[in-house]
Amino acid sequence: MNQNAQQSISPDFAERCARLGALLALADERYWRKERLAGRPFGPRTETEKAPTSPVDLGADGFERQILAYLLNHVAASPHELRVALGVSRGTITRKLARLRAAGAVRATGKTRRAEYSLPGSDELKVAV
Repeated sequence: MNQNAQQSISPDFAERCARLGALLALADERYWRKERLAGRPFGPRTETEKAPTSPVDLGADGFERQILAYLLNHVAASPHELRVALGVSRGTITRKLARLRAAGAVRATGKTRRAEYSLPGSDELKVAV
């Protein structure tokens, strides 16, 4: 930083930055303490750890059940179609589809905006329709 930039930072601004840093550190500490008490491993989880281990786990989440029901009735759908039909955010639908895909409950065809999700074995239904 040059000397002019250092002089332009007011003591009040520096104090607010220091306070903000202290608050963020406290929030981070509390979050990880809560995670340790819950018995969760430190750090981000891998895709396989996020995936449900059984069909019973898939049925535990209401949105995942709704996605599966929608795909059962519509053969294939894009994430946008699912978002609109279920009324959820893009982040939620992305997370739920990733879990279902990792569990093998849905299959993705295509990539990014052109991706379509369907139930495994639904190719025979597309031919029949």
